[in-house]
Amino acid sequence: MVAWQAGSGNETSNRWQGEGTAFHLPEELIDDLEDAWLQLRKEAKPGKKKLVSKSGIVRLAIELAIEDIKAEGTKGTKSRLARKLLS
Repeated sequence: MVAWQAGSGNETSNRWQGEGTAFHLPEELIDDLEDAWLQLRKEAKPGKKKLVSKSGIVRLAIELAIEDIKAEGTKGTKSRLARKLLS
C-alpha cells in the first residue's frame, strides 16, 4: 500500500480546490490512476488537457459512486460500489 494524497502529483489545474485528504491505496491502483490520467490527457481536445487532473478523476469517481448509492428507488446495497465492497 502507498499513501496517496488528493491534490498531489503532476497536476496542472487548480480547478478542484478543496481540502486535502490522504488515502492508502494499493500501488497497482495508483499506477492505474496514472495510466487513466495520461490516457484522458491524450484524448482531451487542445486547450482542455489542463482540466484533466488525478484529483478530478478521483473526485468524480467518488461523486458517481455516491450518486449510485443515493439513487432514488435504489437501495445502497444494490449499487456497484456496495456489490464489490460487500461481496
